[in-house]
Formats: sequence, C-alpha cells, structure tokens
Amino acid sequence: MEGITEKIRSTIEALKASDINGCITGSTMTGMDFDSWQQVPDIDVFVYSREELMWTVAWLLGSGRFKLKNEGEETKVGWMREGSFNRKYNLDTIKLVDGDVELNVTYKKHCVSLHHVLATFDMSIIMVGYDIRRGMTLDLREGPKDVPEDERGKWSESKYVAVPNPLRLVKDTTFDVACATRQFDRVIKYWNRGFDTRPMARFYIDKIDAVIAKGSLFKTEVSEENFRQFVETHTEIRQKIAEWLEDKEGI
Repeated sequence: MEGITEKIRSTIEALKASDINGCITGSTMTGMDFDSWQQVPDIDVFVYSREELMWTVAWLLGSGRFKLKNEGEETKVGWMREGSFNRKYNLDTIKLVDGDVELNVTYKKHCVSLHHVLATFDMSIIMVGYDIRRGMTLDLREGPKDVPEDERGKWSESKYVAVPNPLRLVKDTTFDVACATRQFDRVIKYWNRGFDTRPMARFYIDKIDAVIAKGSLFKTEVSEENFRQFVETHTEIRQKIAEWLEDKEGI
C-alpha cells in the first residue's frame, strides 16, 4: 500500500511537470520520510503574482486531479474571480487536495521569485524550494557558499538544525517580536518531526529579553500601554519557551 511519503512525492512530480509560474517550498521539500510524522505536511506552492494565483488554481482544477478542499475554498475562488479576494492583505491562499495530499497555493505580496519567498521564512530548515518553470532548486538551509567568514555564524551548520532565517530581520520591537514568537508552536512541531529547533527557542527568549530591557520606545500613552501589555503577555510566553527548552537541553 502506498504511504503518504510516496503520495506527496507523486503530487510534487505532477506540479514540477506543470507550467506554473511559481515554486514548491516548505517541509515537503526537506527530503524526509513523512510516514512517521504525527501530522501529514501540506505541499506549499507560492506563485509570483495575483494573476498567477488565479491561473494556477484554474489549471489545477482543470487537470481533473485536484479539487478544492471545502466549500470555504469555493467561496474564496468566487471572490477571486470577482477581483475582490483579500486585496487589502499581503497573503492570499487557496487550499486544494490531491487525494490524501493537501496543497496550499499562495501569493505573498512582493515575492516575485523563489529567493524572495525563502527570504520571508522564519527558520533555516525549510529554506529550500524548487522553481517550477526554471527547473531549479535553491537550498539555503546551510547558507550560500560564498558567505563571508564573519557572517558564517548566522547560518545553520546542518540541514536539520533550525536557526533564525538570516535574511529576515526581526527588530527588537514589541510588534516584531510578538509576530515572531507566535511561531513557537512550529518550533515544537518541527522538533517532533526530527529537527533540532532549540536555537529558535533561544532566539525567541533573547528577543523577548531585548524588548523588555529597552522599555517603551516612545513616551506616549499608547506606546507605554503596548509595552505594558507586551511584558504581561510575553513574560508568560518566555516562561513557556524556557521550560520547553530546559526539558530538551537535558536530552
């Protein structure tokens, strides 16, 4: 009986054979065996324009192999055809299925190449992708080969050790750090999939500490209140991350 790993790879090969102007990225490009994972990973396809999103979804549905995941996705496609789908947001996604395999087709604003897409990811272990039309793979999990020696330490030394994406700037502000730490569940998820995500946990702790140490950046009522709320919320989040990290450091 065909396992989920083979099903995912079959879907990826079908996508590679298409004329989609976009790339295949995410955990399904890591070369892992997915049958042992607690949760079946989705295949992520990023296209390079809003128009390509419409074309790609139409092509996939027209192939007879792919179907929309549910009625909600049908509604979104209707909005997309009317030109009113998520125009005020930076991210548009349509979910489809190929049998047991789920596929996310996404347009992310300003991402017009595979490199642009990978630069927005949070951690190194998923910084690999395949540009469909060009037939080329870009693997940044261990960094470019020509990184200067003083920059080398920012990149991972292994495809299985997650470090913060060096191409993605996370400023020491309440907004940036709050957005980043929302991804902590992914740290746990990828640890359970066999990756070492402890450097990401340390990164989140360091960022929370840096924001709290700086204090409110502006002496306004709004800024002071935002900082107070950050400290209240992220003191608990920091403790949760630290407890998880302490448990894993003892392994």
